[in-house]
Amino acid sequence: MAAVAAHGGDYLRRFVAETEWYNELVLSAVAPGNWWRGLPHPVQSWMRNMVGGYLLYYLSGFLWCFVIYYWKRNAYIPKGPAPSPSLPDAAAAAAAADLFLLRSGCA
Repeated sequence: MAAVAAHGGDYLRRFVAETEWYNELVLSAVAPGNWWRGLPHPVQSWMRNMVGGYLLYYLSGFLWCFVIYYWKRNAYIPKGPAPSPSLPDAAAAAAAADLFLLRSGCA
């Protein structure tokens, strides 16, 4: 912290220059034209972070789906038809739900 206090103006200037470079790198690639250059620096940084967040979200979702549903399909999804409850199991579950509703006074 003492280094920041001693070189406060220089540190802040370098920090802003670096974040402006990040904004330029990301926003010039995804935003058409130069309309974003007139926005305040915090708004530009917010837009840059939103773009990065969306990319991270969709990329990780795609990779998760690829691994679960394609690459390691047989490890996470059992082979054969989807299991379904038998008729006595479904009837017992419906009876238990009816009994619960009657006892709770909701029916």
